[in-house]
Amino acid sequence: MNLAHDPINTFVFDEYEKMDLEKILDNVKLFADVEVGVTMSDFILTFKTLSHLFAPICSFDDKTQPSQDHEMVAMIEGIVYPWFGTAYRIDRIQNSMENSKRDHTDHSRNAIIHA
Repeated sequence: MNLAHDPINTFVFDEYEKMDLEKILDNVKLFADVEVGVTMSDFILTFKTLSHLFAPICSFDDKTQPSQDHEMVAMIEGIVYPWFGTAYRIDRIQNSMENSKRDHTDHSRNAIIHA
């Protein structure tokens, strides 16, 4: 995942130092990915009402995209209240390999155990 903001400006990650959190997010194994979602730029520019309530704080790392603005939103949090949400496909555990157009999901044993 890629951070969109400095951790000190978020509710979810405010106790982490930026470099430490970047290292954690680069090394963590997530059994999650989305094929359809909202890009970071669409979240802000297209869904204006939603972007007044929530801010995207992370995106799914996608090496095929030219910038983070084109990556799918992975986490959001409330701008005023400490509400948060994560993008997660519960069906990935059942249909993780067969029904996917692109598969960036970590299929390692550690990722599956922690799912």
